Amino acid sequence: MDLEAGNFELKLDESGKMDIFKNGKEIIRDLGFFLNFDGEKIFPENCDFEGVEEEEKREDGFQIDYIRLDYEFNDNKISLIAESYQSSPCIDFHVENDFDKPLFENISGGLTAKEPEFDSAVSYNNSGRGLYYWLKTAISQFSTPWFILKPTIKHMVEALPVAFRKALRSFSLSGEGMDWDSFAYPDFVQESVKIPDHTHCLFTKIRDQYLGAVASTGSGQKGFISGDDDRFSISSMGGDKNTIYGEIPCGTLAVSEDPYEAAEAAYLPLNKGKEMWEYPEAFKYLGCCTWNSLYENVSDDSLRGLVKHMVSRDIPLKTVIIDDGWQEIDDSKRLLSYEPSEAFSEMSETVDEIKSMGVEHVGVWHALQGDWEGVSPEADIPEEALFFSSDEEWIPSPGGTEFYEKWYESLSEKGIDFVKVDNQFDIIRHIVDKIPIEEASTNLLNPVYRGANKHLETVLNCMSMVPECIHKDETNLSRNSIDYIPYSKFNAKHHLRFNIYNSLWVSNITHPDYDMFQSHDPYARPHALSKILSGGPVYLTDMIGKTDEEIVKKLSFDDGKIPRPDEPAKPTEDCLLKDPYTKKKPLKAFAKVGEIGLVEAFNIHKDGAEETVTVKPTDARLPEDDYVVYGYFSEKHSKDKLMESLEELECELFIISSISKGFAPIGLLDIYNPPKGIENVEMTEEKIDITLYQSGECAFYCEFEPEKVDGVEKYSKEDSILKIQAEDTEVTIYRNE
Repeated sequence: MDLEAGNFELKLDESGKMDIFKNGKEIIRDLGFFLNFDGEKIFPENCDFEGVEEEEKREDGFQIDYIRLDYEFNDNKISLIAESYQSSPCIDFHVENDFDKPLFENISGGLTAKEPEFDSAVSYNNSGRGLYYWLKTAISQFSTPWFILKPTIKHMVEALPVAFRKALRSFSLSGEGMDWDSFAYPDFVQESVKIPDHTHCLFTKIRDQYLGAVASTGSGQKGFISGDDDRFSISSMGGDKNTIYGEIPCGTLAVSEDPYEAAEAAYLPLNKGKEMWEYPEAFKYLGCCTWNSLYENVSDDSLRGLVKHMVSRDIPLKTVIIDDGWQEIDDSKRLLSYEPSEAFSEMSETVDEIKSMGVEHVGVWHALQGDWEGVSPEADIPEEALFFSSDEEWIPSPGGTEFYEKWYESLSEKGIDFVKVDNQFDIIRHIVDKIPIEEASTNLLNPVYRGANKHLETVLNCMSMVPECIHKDETNLSRNSIDYIPYSKFNAKHHLRFNIYNSLWVSNITHPDYDMFQSHDPYARPHALSKILSGGPVYLTDMIGKTDEEIVKKLSFDDGKIPRPDEPAKPTEDCLLKDPYTKKKPLKAFAKVGEIGLVEAFNIHKDGAEETVTVKPTDARLPEDDYVVYGYFSEKHSKDKLMESLEELECELFIISSISKGFAPIGLLDIYNPPKGIENVEMTEEKIDITLYQSGECAFYCEFEPEKVDGVEKYSKEDSILKIQAEDTEVTIYRNE
């Protein structure tokens, strides 16, 4: 039987399994459902295929082709539902059943198909990193200066008991397949059987078309993608073997010749109807975080000293994150009170003082559970606001509003504007076999967002890159990778790699946060460039007295505003399915400011080999035209493409600007995103009027000799590059007739 479903063609066999085609090309073969029930694995071939129901419906503004395949198994009804969006190249699947007792094991069911044929795929997964990775990270710290290493070692020693307990819990959950990591990692695979555990998104290319596969969340469950022998599966688990799952979310398949359309379309069903907050005002401006500056030694005096240090160097600091260490906790890292610790007892006064220095937004850290290990039984918090968890700890009650409402109200009264909510992934160990995982995450995060919406400005989500958390993000901001580690070459390479590749999927859900960094880090430049083009926050964590002002002054405009691109940077198409860490190929990502393309390039090769990067307008997905390509750091330029060499962890920013009448804007050179410094360009036969965001040094591609330039202190022209020192925001360049 042949069916038309939106942008797809489905071919059904007699058992109700299907082959999926797009543009006449086979994408997936032999796809059907599976259920785990009463000791059996049920497939379509074990059932009686009852037939097909088709209809068209409208939901949240989308026209959807709805196809329902019905089956019968021992008097029980099973249905596989496919929903194809007419305006988008995606098709979403879920399974319904009327079984009257729980599905066995942790895996309730899902989809299974013949292994798709691909040469390379990227698995985005929560499988964590192995011992080798962490040994390499530790070894990379050996060359770290003692002033950095000393507080790091002290923190690690103090954190060992918590880390040990976490490791034990992870081990105990591993047998149930629930030992996932908090962050997501891009891993490159060549066959389905190599897909890592806890993969929630798979991106590949099949027969000249890109495929994005996303495992769904919903109805209490989370999904993951796996491969086994010659099969490919999307499975769901709930973490509660006592629950009857009448509906099983499976996943979405999106197919397009445009890779970025495929990536975006794969998340459409998850985003449909979702009400996102505006991008947070606090993170439009340059910030700092206390973590690597102070670690847990947060006090009234240390915070005041840190902010005074930065402001005294004319850094336009507008946002401050007070990280872990401010709260009152017991020796087991459990929250004792909504109030700050004794060392930070003057929180209100301290916040007022740093705001008097020019800071406008102040936030504090806390764990979703209260603190790392939850809430102390001795805490000055009403018991009805708490929940006794599976691991015999107290945490905020899922679904209850009192805990966060009261805490955020108290923080707001002390001048706090937002919260960074950490450790979100760790919900599973608290609720296993008590509450389904997706239900628990929804019922914990909703009160966080409602409480913040009532009393604060926003929420920065952290350790939340698991589907059951990041799929719920409404605040438009989530951490995008593992933690930044200062002065680590190994971490710098992987931090860049993880952040840029993760942006391909995260930016379809929320704005990615690339984490903090230190301006005095030897690899500060690539960190800084990647964060500017991330489209998300930029915040420092400098040690007092160590700030590199040459780096910092290019992170923002004079008013502290970050020169963010129009959208978060994503890997260029030639990098999407190739690993720049293991292959001698620079990592490239692109973004835009208006019609000007930006391509950032990094040498992150594992052996540090010199690399050559070539950048063309197509890398930034620009239409055919005449362009100049300008290297920001090298100051080289060329028409239509530019080639440069990069040593280990060197980077370059390529600015690609369309040439019109012999002229092309490059931008304000005082910032790491020069085109953002130009607000408007108007051209006539006689002159070019330019409006800048602020005065400063600017560059333009200019084929003619200007007769004069108004609004500048000085200007010079060499090899078609006109540089000016603007004394105001209005500049006029007169053509020489």
